[in-house]
Amino acid sequence: MMKAKLITNPYIIYSLGFLFVLLLYPLHWSAWYPDLSFGLICFLSETIIINLLVGLLFHKSNYFTYSKISYSDKKLLLFTIFILLGYVAEFVYMQAVPVYAIITGAEYDYTQFGIPTFHVVLVTFNSFWAIFIFHNLISQRRRKFIILYILCLVPSILIFNRGMFLLIIASCLFVLLMSARKMLKLLFKISLFLLILLFLFGIAGNVRVSGGDTTANDIILDVGDATRKFEKAPVPDEFFWGYLYITSSLGNLQQTINVHSVPKVSLEKVAAYINSEILPDFIAKRNVYLAKRLENIDQIYPAFTVGTVYGRSYAYFSWWGLFAMYAYLFFFTLVVIRILRKRSDYFVSGIAILNCIMLFNIFDNMFIFSGLVLQLAYPILLGALSKIRFGNNSEGKAISV
Repeated sequence: MMKAKLITNPYIIYSLGFLFVLLLYPLHWSAWYPDLSFGLICFLSETIIINLLVGLLFHKSNYFTYSKISYSDKKLLLFTIFILLGYVAEFVYMQAVPVYAIITGAEYDYTQFGIPTFHVVLVTFNSFWAIFIFHNLISQRRRKFIILYILCLVPSILIFNRGMFLLIIASCLFVLLMSARKMLKLLFKISLFLLILLFLFGIAGNVRVSGGDTTANDIILDVGDATRKFEKAPVPDEFFWGYLYITSSLGNLQQTINVHSVPKVSLEKVAAYINSEILPDFIAKRNVYLAKRLENIDQIYPAFTVGTVYGRSYAYFSWWGLFAMYAYLFFFTLVVIRILRKRSDYFVSGIAILNCIMLFNIFDNMFIFSGLVLQLAYPILLGALSKIRFGNNSEGKAISV
């Protein structure tokens, strides 16, 4: 068992994520961005400090330890095959492979792909299983697991689900950080990888908006209303894309605080809030008993549609909405940590997924994103099942799952 790493603590991840955005935002590289209000800075600073203190308490108890696992090769292969067969069934059901349809220019809405309900279970289990295989891979260092891991990534490409691919990779990076023996060296490598990724992201953005020109930086600088501060900064123009995507959610939150007219509280609003901001969207979309979303964020620019985990909460209930969402975030994290069975093979995967939720909350409300939050069901359930004992003897025998 390896000592817990501070940087892989869910409460610390929240603090580092929002602190990073708070440090980047004041650079004011885009004229779109409103100045952050004193109230918002105080609120975020207080939540950062509280999470930091709680995270330090968990770290002192060495709670988020990393353990190597040695899961059955046959089970890993068998469940991977089941996952792939599930996608084959969906391709047959939909009579299409999304990535092929997009490449060939066919008119196809890939967001509507999949067998209802089954697709949610398949995608979330696929994502969890990829993370679990990665944990086995770095535990056992066996080449065959590389193939299984790649096979679990392929479906996200075939169904053109970029979010799914990104979140799997992010969760796997947290598993890697939990296992690190030389943390500074690994952090340097990850930081370098992320910088290269952001640069390539900027090039891809140029290609998309210019119709193929990889060097067309002027378009995004004009659209993003780049300030003189950015033009004078010793930073390649390609990084402007990354800056906008990382910080625009905070800009939208501040814009919502500045201009949104918050209506009076009503039972309908409370019901709509629970449905749209607390329940996973998989449930909310099918919920005929609670009201649909009534409020949304105010945007600094139409292309940027997210406002951190707090944006719509403010739109519903002003500052009380922010405090309510933070309370939910705090206790959701605590409950998940406590019900994840620490001695199970699935503990590390569960914490990695929880860390991913905390990190991406800087962009949007990840608690309602079924593709991520429902992944937690598998390490929780499988960990609980592995604790069940049966048999006639006094000691019993643990079920192997």
